[in-house]
Amino acid sequence: MKKNILTIFLAILFLIPAAIIVAENPIVQKALVNTIKCTGCGDCTKVCPTKAITLVNQKAVVDTDKCINCLICVKACNYTAISGSRELK
Repeated sequence: MKKNILTIFLAILFLIPAAIIVAENPIVQKALVNTIKCTGCGDCTKVCPTKAITLVNQKAVVDTDKCINCLICVKACNYTAISGSRELK
């Protein structure tokens, strides 16, 4: 009985800090542009709150340092040329 309680206690002791680290540092995929689908319409550049998207040679380019992963650009793109995810990898 004591061995089971000790095992459970140690498992909790080691798992909680790991869960906190993952929750505080989620790995997220920033917005990605499919240059084949991108028409250069500029809709994504108009809605980006941080101005992380610019048009270069009539194609959207995402500055990942400025991107806050809000994914507003994904919803604004009528050509489904931008994708992104907030899921943990």
